[in-house]
Amino acid sequence: TMAQEWAPEIRVNVLVPGSVYSPHRPTSSGASAEPDRQPNIALGRMGLPEEFAGAVVFLVSDFLVEEDFETPLRIANRRHDLVVFRITDPREQSLPDVGFVAVEDAEDGRRAWLDTSSSRVRSSFAAEAVRRSQHLKTQLKRLKVDLVELSTSEDVAPGDGALRT
Repeated sequence: TMAQEWAPEIRVNVLVPGSVYSPHRPTSSGASAEPDRQPNIALGRMGLPEEFAGAVVFLVSDFLVEEDFETPLRIANRRHDLVVFRITDPREQSLPDVGFVAVEDAEDGRRAWLDTSSSRVRSSFAAEAVRRSQHLKTQLKRLKVDLVELSTSEDVAPGDGALRT
């Protein structure tokens, strides 16, 4: 299925669970449905409301800012089934050796020159990218938040591209 191809590491997620027990929901005979007496359901019983997330929340970000996301992620994941889509670009992982490059911080507008011909500068940049990535993965794993990693260098839709516009 598409889910298995795109994100095999994500646990099973049911958006439309089927029959969910409610003492207020009558059966076809008019009697109240019992959650433990449903032999025609694969689970053998109706689902219980507390077994289902309030909503599935998809968070899409590059996570390049230096902020602590743990508290908001914990709160969101406590109430909902949270799935994080991290978008990466190969240019955020390593610097090419092209000499001096003018850079500007998108957050505060600070400008600086970066000597990309320096192997120390390039290795420091790459190490910081790995550190940020590992920190995010560790944090999400500890919070039991699913992570799907997407890269700008790869097609999102596998196969023949029928889903692309």
